[in-house]
Amino acid sequence: TTTAAAAASTNLNAWGQPKTKKGSAEGVPAKAFVGFEFQCPQGHRFIMASASTEKSSKGVSKQQQQSSARMLQSDVPLLTPCCTGDNTTAQLCRLHVVLPEKGKQVFLNPQVQLRASPELVFGVQDPIRLSANSYSIICFPRIYLHKSKPVLMPVNPHAVRQCVVLRDVLYFHS
Repeated sequence: TTTAAAAASTNLNAWGQPKTKKGSAEGVPAKAFVGFEFQCPQGHRFIMASASTEKSSKGVSKQQQQSSARMLQSDVPLLTPCCTGDNTTAQLCRLHVVLPEKGKQVFLNPQVQLRASPELVFGVQDPIRLSANSYSIICFPRIYLHKSKPVLMPVNPHAVRQCVVLRDVLYFHS
């Protein structure tokens, strides 16, 4: 029985799914894990769980997974209150993406809009294809430049809501 258990354990890939001849999971839907990491000037870092709440990354519940999927389909705030609850604002600094070895092609298309009028949008010219079976960290700038001058981040609550990473920062293609 121990040899059968050892043989069974070697038939699993890194995701705990049964291996096929090519070493990938067969008939199992691929899942991508995404995390929007924020950091305040005091150094507090946290992963945003939804567009309206923040959570420390101590594990990912099914509710948080569904919330992450909704976040990919909506604009993500560039600025949010710090997780400590004080009056400090945290800025989006990294996007974490973990992809399985098999699944749809995943493309990254970050577009940051700093204000609605006049519209300032920063981003890549062409979407970037992310590799399968990878962990990618996309770093966002802390300072944005326009016409060789820094764009000051707003402090007005209404203006803060206009600073966003536009929806579909990641999209999937078969």
